[in-house]
Amino acid sequence: NKRKYQEGVKNYEKAINTAQRYGYIQYEALSHELAANYWLEAGYNRYAVYHMKTAYTLYQQWGAKSRLLWLDSHPKYSELLETFNPCSSLSAGKTSSGVGSSVVGSSVEQLELMTVLKATQSISSSTATLQSFLHNMIKCILEHS
Repeated sequence: NKRKYQEGVKNYEKAINTAQRYGYIQYEALSHELAANYWLEAGYNRYAVYHMKTAYTLYQQWGAKSRLLWLDSHPKYSELLETFNPCSSLSAGKTSSGVGSSVVGSSVEQLELMTVLKATQSISSSTATLQSFLHNMIKCILEHS
């Protein structure tokens, strides 16, 4: 059972990293959404919240307004998007796409949180050289600076 769990986590991370590497934002968003559901079912709400908020942000970047509306209206996911964030309180409101959400906004603390989370993901998925690790870290820092 534990082995199946570890295999599932590994496969979600692989899907997320592959989609990100090749620039398929829609598949990256979907992979994060499915990972959020996986973590939620396993009872790990903090991980579920991270993946759902990341999925939501990616769907925004991709322009998938109908998917955002569906997530906002689905009780299971809208609750997850409004869940407690240990580092800062996220405020609900309208995003630039006009869709209501509680996704990470524009405050410095919230951007720093996303930077830390992406950096953590980069560290955990880094299996190659120091050079590729540093490349990923610099990319993450530039995205959120």
